[in-house]
Amino acid sequence: MSNVARTMVDHVLASAENVTATIGEDPGPYAERAVRKRLEVARVFLASIQRPLAKDTKWGSRTISQLENLLNLIERTVERAQLDESKPRAPERGRPHRPPRWSTK
Repeated sequence: MSNVARTMVDHVLASAENVTATIGEDPGPYAERAVRKRLEVARVFLASIQRPLAKDTKWGSRTISQLENLLNLIERTVERAQLDESKPRAPERGRPHRPPRWSTK
């Protein structure tokens, strides 16, 4: 992988790391671990897909390979994962419950 491609991949992964760390803070470590695991096995990096792709170029062959990866990921998704039942969190002790910012109350 070229230095430019590596830099772009590192940038995207650093952004994903920031988001995953935030998930670990609010929903919790189980959610964070699930997201991390999913990112390891189900990520693709696409470049220059607005242009015609050619297998004889580095970017083209890499992007074509990643598109094939994406199709395989989609193909292996047989059914939608079931969502766990969620419950509102109780307010922390000593802190009054405040409605979300978008509430009109």
